[in-house]
Amino acid sequence: MPKAGFLDCTYLSSSVTIGHLYARKHTPWVNWVGTGVNCIPPSCSVPLTDFPKDFTKLPTVAFFIPNMDNDMHNIGLSGDANAIRRGDRWLKDLIAEYAAWAKKHNSLLIVTFDEDDYVSKNENKIPTIFYGAKLISSEYKEPVNHYNVLHTLESMYGLTISDNVVAPPIGGIWGK
Repeated sequence: MPKAGFLDCTYLSSSVTIGHLYARKHTPWVNWVGTGVNCIPPSCSVPLTDFPKDFTKLPTVAFFIPNMDNDMHNIGLSGDANAIRRGDRWLKDLIAEYAAWAKKHNSLLIVTFDEDDYVSKNENKIPTIFYGAKLISSEYKEPVNHYNVLHTLESMYGLTISDNVVAPPIGGIWGK
């Protein structure tokens, strides 16, 4: 995203070697940017260049979305063997300091993906990693989907579940 409140569908920066290709489809909240009822102000949708060095300045809930050079989607489709390495490096460079800070400051980092490699036609297995303070470190054995993650966040903040999908908040992961 090139600037706060950007609403176009795509953006390709010509000033870098690797394109910084932004795609609106990865940032669905832009559909609610505006000034009307239930809209969010443009200042709430900002580029990663606005990621604060002082993590206390982060909003209560923040989403960090890779550009299309770092989203790992190219693996398998175009045979880009470096897609995973590039995405891993992007993630590490972006959140390593925050992850260490989160563990010490009662914060929560959730890393999730939006699809798998389509090897199994019956299951869409995507990794979802919770990292931070007050978590029980283990592998969660129950299936988790994006609705479970959403309902977990809604439950954490005492919000009403926002849809009719039966997907309980994720449990059994919280420590003291």
